[in-house]
Amino acid sequence: MRCLGLDLGSTSIKGAVLDLGRANLSQFHSEPFPGPEPTDIPLGHEVCLNKVMAATRSVLARLIEAAPDADELYICSQMGGLVLTDSLGKPLTRYISWRDQRTLSNYSTEFSFLAKAEIQIGPKGLSSLGNELKAGSASALLFWLAQKKLLPSGVVASSLGEWVVAQLCQAPLAMHPTMAIGWLDLPRKDWSYESFEKLGLNQVAFPRLVWDLAPVGTFHLGQRKLRLHPVLGDQQCALFGTNLKPGELSINASTGSQVSRLNSEFYPGPYQSRFYFENLMLDTITHIPAGRSLNTIVDLLTEIPRANGVSLDAWGYIAKELKRIPNTQSSRPSGLDSGLSFFPGPLGETGYLSGITLENLSVRNWVIAALDSMAGGYRICADRLGTVPGWEGLVLSGGLAHSLPTLRERIGEAFGNIAIRETPGIEETLMGLLRLAQNQSGFSSAPENQHPSGVIE
Repeated sequence: MRCLGLDLGSTSIKGAVLDLGRANLSQFHSEPFPGPEPTDIPLGHEVCLNKVMAATRSVLARLIEAAPDADELYICSQMGGLVLTDSLGKPLTRYISWRDQRTLSNYSTEFSFLAKAEIQIGPKGLSSLGNELKAGSASALLFWLAQKKLLPSGVVASSLGEWVVAQLCQAPLAMHPTMAIGWLDLPRKDWSYESFEKLGLNQVAFPRLVWDLAPVGTFHLGQRKLRLHPVLGDQQCALFGTNLKPGELSINASTGSQVSRLNSEFYPGPYQSRFYFENLMLDTITHIPAGRSLNTIVDLLTEIPRANGVSLDAWGYIAKELKRIPNTQSSRPSGLDSGLSFFPGPLGETGYLSGITLENLSVRNWVIAALDSMAGGYRICADRLGTVPGWEGLVLSGGLAHSLPTLRERIGEAFGNIAIRETPGIEETLMGLLRLAQNQSGFSSAPENQHPSGVIE
């Protein structure tokens, strides 16, 4: 049996054919996710919905052609952000991305809009939301719109994925709990109406909550019909694709980074909490400095040649330099220390480079110091989730972990003797959709140490 999988990511909209019986992925297709549109809103990041739909339909058309026998579609999507529609589903806004930072602008001389929203909700309310009030979260964006008197009565709020599925199916909006970060009262397992009232959002309507993976509509393309399952959170799908188990610590190192664990119940703590699959909760710390910060360093190092029209393979050079490291002890930069929190996150909001001497300042040493900083940051965040010696093992995933072996070594040092299980790194979100589709359709999943294989045809 074959199904289709689609990932509405922040960089690309990509899909693959999911072969449930053979447990593999094939026929990968993708389109770039549309860039932001011009806006007069400071710190705004808005994306044209028509462009999102055009890219989505393009990928779907190629997948349908590649797998004429497939009749089901599983989707995951970037979380956070906001789409507003009227009661008939007509969009009233662009997609206000999770990357949007408008809520960090001044509400008053004392507070940003985000800080004011936190005060309005209060510590108890924030805890019940799983500490999921961030600059680009739906609740914060809705508060900003309400304060600007830009919320008409009867408006319906959703994230991007629900709107895309509703458009494909011509069906009412439906939201799975894995997508509803910062929307739900986690102990009550329902919309956080009390928090919405405190934020002045009484006039906002919300999608129907769906707690299982049963289809929510049908997509028609010519004579073809696809049953669409509810859109799912991309982080949870990626972790499901790694076969994460309770008792394991997960580190995902990519453009952004997360440290996560699974819990049988909702336990409030100094981290974010989200609904997962199989009646489990996901405790996570996100926005840990990683690839985005490393790219900032590389952009600085290549600024002058780029300004003069010279293209350099900076990452290729860095990879060669890292391979010259004789061993982990002798490779320590003498006194060079680098902090990567160039963006607000759990480890601060400013970066640094210190301890510079004539002898230790080099690209290789700076990158090594940055990787040490990343590994140390993972350990700090892991300690917030629980005592590290208590973990049964560590699951390491993400493109950065696979492309930089030195990072894996540094993580191993930071966590001592903990057993590390590395994932193959083959489209982990789509791999998660495959495993979920197997479960939904009654197929046995791949053996515990075996992962679906990527086959590009």
